[in-house]
Amino acid sequence: MAKHFDRAYQPKRALSPDDVEIIYGIPRGTLANLRSKRVGCVFWKVGSKCYYRADEFERWCFSHKILTKDSI
Repeated sequence: MAKHFDRAYQPKRALSPDDVEIIYGIPRGTLANLRSKRVGCVFWKVGSKCYYRADEFERWCFSHKILTKDSI
């Protein structure tokens, strides 16, 4: 018998710009600017919508580390 899972408990594999804004606090406009310049995280377009893979976005987001004097 197939198990049925509540969608609320399944982690998202693809994030919309709205999801990214809510989760990471990066404004949709900033994401749109990065996409138009072809910089930033890899994204996919489906029709007029764009999506980021959650694991790739997180990897990209945390790869831009800024070292401070105290961290050296």
